[in-house]
Amino acid sequence: MKNIENSEPKTGFSKIFAPFTVCKAEIAHLLWILVVLVFGLFNFLVALTQGHFDMINSAFADGTLYVFSISICAPFIFELLEPILVDKKNQKLSHFVTFIVISVIVDVVWVFILACIWGGVYRGDFWCQLIFGVLSIVYAFYMYCITKMEKYLPYTKEYDDAPYLEQEKNAMHELEQNAENTTSISEDGKEVIV
Repeated sequence: MKNIENSEPKTGFSKIFAPFTVCKAEIAHLLWILVVLVFGLFNFLVALTQGHFDMINSAFADGTLYVFSISICAPFIFELLEPILVDKKNQKLSHFVTFIVISVIVDVVWVFILACIWGGVYRGDFWCQLIFGVLSIVYAFYMYCITKMEKYLPYTKEYDDAPYLEQEKNAMHELEQNAENTTSISEDGKEVIV
């Protein structure tokens, strides 16, 4: 395993790709893409192998790739939030909160955009569906990797915001304690009793 104890925290552009570091730990996670493509687009594969190109054209005309894209992205809204909700209930510190919150917000917007395009004039546009389909697969895989980041902390620890959140929580607690122990405030030689 990679030793990252003394490494500086990553920021900026490199941090965006942090969830993909789970693939360094376990390359088998890439099989997720294959499974999603094969079973998610099974109707296209069957029509293609049987030579029913009219069915493929019909599926594109109906905007099937938009529906597929929504289907693979929407479940991650809860999948990402669930550990935070459970951790909060158990009064446990959550990991990678920044990644999770930003990804959930982007996912909600992404699913909304896909639904609007599906209901609009680009519903049957082949290239538009293909572009949004590929982007959705990549983004869904990104969110899948986020769900695995805690499992591979030795590889992803440098991107974890849990230590910072713990430090902030302790600072807030200390500030509350100081506020409770304060009996007076003085400014410019004038004292106000609290």
